[in-house]
Amino acid sequence: MKLILFPCRVIHMLFVWLVVVFAFVSHALITLPLLPLVWPKRSEFSFWVAKFFLRLVLLACGVRLTVTGVEHFPEKGGAIVMSNHQSMMDVLVMLIATPRYYRFIAKKEIQYTPFVGLAMVVQRHYFIKRTNAREAVRIMTEVKADAALGIPIMMYPEGTRSEDGALGEFKRGGFQIAVETGLPVVPCTLIGARQVLPKKKLFPKPGHIYVHFSQARLPDKVAPDNRMAVKTASDNLLNVVRGDILEQQASFALNP
Repeated sequence: MKLILFPCRVIHMLFVWLVVVFAFVSHALITLPLLPLVWPKRSEFSFWVAKFFLRLVLLACGVRLTVTGVEHFPEKGGAIVMSNHQSMMDVLVMLIATPRYYRFIAKKEIQYTPFVGLAMVVQRHYFIKRTNAREAVRIMTEVKADAALGIPIMMYPEGTRSEDGALGEFKRGGFQIAVETGLPVVPCTLIGARQVLPKKKLFPKPGHIYVHFSQARLPDKVAPDNRMAVKTASDNLLNVVRGDILEQQASFALNP
């Protein structure tokens, strides 16, 4: 049986990589020539074209995607989306699942990945080098300004992918931005991505990924210059959002 499954697996792997290459090359060939015509909306245009081709990638991988709670995603205005982080698939899946254009923070190295980095630059996502504290402060200032202008921001407050699927500790930074800007935070729960593409693996397996957007949470109103009040409000918001994600994970475990 293994002798039969192995070549099938190899053929499927090659097929998936061909579709991935086709998707990113096609995205570049479509968006780049049209950028001068759509320049003011270039980021949104590239984003929606990418959505189409990434659906093809999911289909080739044999991955089903179920999205619920989209009604909780604000139809307009800024918002901070906080999601758990399970897999490299998360970024792909979230781009398909979200009903609006958004921006997210990625590692600096991804900026230099062929086609992927180019698409992310056009879509105006943020690149950050974790070891450079000054750059991190500059990027978070930029994120805060864009969020205040009405651009949804996607964040993974754990800061890294989970090894075992358990929810890691959250970092306060994104919640502080929400408190200082008064923007709503939308908790997002990803389930199944780790099984499709575990950490340290390069090839996804067929599976089913679930994305759920919970009801948006508004931060407590505090004076932005009151550092202690901002810290307390940020921690309170962090705990509420973390609780929402844990509740969804527990609910899914009981009713998969």
